[in-house]
Amino acid sequence: MAPKASPAPGGNGTHWQSGKGEVQVDTFRISGPDVTLAQIFEQQKKEPKNRRADYAVMRGDFFVVSGLQGLKKFYVRAHGKDREVRGMAVFYDQSLEVTMDPVAVAMSSALVPFPETVAGLAPRRRVEYASAVVVGPGGDLVTDARAVDQCRSVQVAGHGYAELRATEGGVALLHLYGAHGLVPVPLAASGGGPTDVTLFGVADPERQAGAGAVSTMSARVGPGGTLATVPPPGFPGAAVVEGSGKLVGIVASAPVQVAGPGAAGAAMVPAETIRRVLAAHGVEAGASARPAAEPNASVLRVICVRD
Repeated sequence: MAPKASPAPGGNGTHWQSGKGEVQVDTFRISGPDVTLAQIFEQQKKEPKNRRADYAVMRGDFFVVSGLQGLKKFYVRAHGKDREVRGMAVFYDQSLEVTMDPVAVAMSSALVPFPETVAGLAPRRRVEYASAVVVGPGGDLVTDARAVDQCRSVQVAGHGYAELRATEGGVALLHLYGAHGLVPVPLAASGGGPTDVTLFGVADPERQAGAGAVSTMSARVGPGGTLATVPPPGFPGAAVVEGSGKLVGIVASAPVQVAGPGAAGAAMVPAETIRRVLAAHGVEAGASARPAAEPNASVLRVICVRD
């Protein structure tokens, strides 16, 4: 996305950008005896002079500021600790906002500004459960890319082993050979999208006494495609569905912080990203459009087995 790296202005971070500069990412670190999070928050709202913030919130040890800077949209997230502020700023052309709004939120939320030692990192589970959504009648499914990372094998409950065809943009494209009777969910059109949605996923067996039933959760889509709810284990890859029964996106596994009561939430990979991945691999999205219905039959459990 932004492969060209160089020192950031001021020398206290790194600058990345895409080939033509449509997308740019800066990391930064500001420290000193008088540095406070509130001070940098106010600074980020006003500087540089061509920046116009339309969203700004500070909560606990972090803040978020977003808006327009010149002709580009920007999204800044920073954390403070011990007279030091570390953060990330993402800049992108306004024409890319449908794709980049959720990506900017997910990228900045994934930043670990003050990492713990490696010894303190929790290992990935040897067997991990997620959800997948049927997007093609020939056995094509999508799930959260991180949920199937480093898997020795990927299985779909009731259907056997699945081939991992691609991982791009937070999406993993799976294929089941010889699958019959799968009902794909049509993708929603690109654009603004709804605020109120329903999540369809298969919770971890520990959450349902070993069962594999599809369950639902109501959610609201916030700024940048965040979901103001905390899905249970097993919901990475779950379908995010609008009222008409079309797929708005899938749940991403990385948690995010959102403004408002209850700071935790989840990120969403939007339908536009899914459509792009499918097109790149010859899968015709929404080829089997059907009347709106409960998409339970289109959501399956994915089992990742690691070494």
